[in-house]
Amino acid sequence: MIEQYTNRIAAVLAESRLTVRKQDRLSWELQPTAHDCAFSLRACEDWLLLEAALDASAYAAATAEVFLPELLLGWNATLPGGAKFGVDGKFNLTVRAEVPLIEEFDCGPRATEALNCVLAGLARFNGPPLPRREEREEREETTLALSALAAETGWAFTERDDGRVSFDLPSPAGVLAATLQPHGCGARVWVPLAEVAGLSTASRHALAVLFLRAGSVLRLARPAFVADGDETSACFEVVFATAPTAAELTQALESLAVGVSMAAAEAKLLCEEQTAREFLCAANWIPRQETNNNTNQRTP
Repeated sequence: MIEQYTNRIAAVLAESRLTVRKQDRLSWELQPTAHDCAFSLRACEDWLLLEAALDASAYAAATAEVFLPELLLGWNATLPGGAKFGVDGKFNLTVRAEVPLIEEFDCGPRATEALNCVLAGLARFNGPPLPRREEREEREETTLALSALAAETGWAFTERDDGRVSFDLPSPAGVLAATLQPHGCGARVWVPLAEVAGLSTASRHALAVLFLRAGSVLRLARPAFVADGDETSACFEVVFATAPTAAELTQALESLAVGVSMAAAEAKLLCEEQTAREFLCAANWIPRQETNNNTNQRTP
């Protein structure tokens, strides 16, 4: 299946402003002009995977009083499209995005979107927040026929009075609601697992480590601490910069279902301070690039 997409991917890369070095028939190395950081793009099974390594040690000096996992989850909620900060399977710090390769669906626009989202992640990690003008554009919403889109997925759903759509996701902690809503020019589907506001520092830090670890094996969905007024939710979410197809929304719901099966019960337990402290003692956050970072290894 992958081979049918390689010409389309090559066309997307040719149209980008990146220096492209082909590694083999299914992988490429990309070099942005604005960042001294090459990143990879590869087709694997039914996915297009983009990933850029980040140097946590270079950032530590400027964030001596910040617990990096918690900061990264807050940033995840602000990145466009499907980009996310996290770790890979070897605990290297990364920014990445995943695009599902769906039969009879042109992957080109999503691949271009993913490239731009990873570049935005690199810019966020290495520089100041996005300009306010771009933030305002991200908040502008378009009209989507959410119920019609939900009906095409085959998942049971409930249309709410506010126009949003809810899907029930089974989990070890009980049934949880995933909410589909307009987001910018696209859509966002998300499921909260814990309310962060009011928790102890130990619980916030433990939740951040748990979610980033879960995010290291999730595709499409990202872990995030999402602020909404005085409340902040620890959640998994999938954000589409443009309107998703039913097949993409189905993939998003499946990814969220995996996320809640991995972390829902644990998130509930980590809201208790003593459990969170014990978790942090046994599961310190130690990125490979930063083995002597006391900030990231300390237990509150």
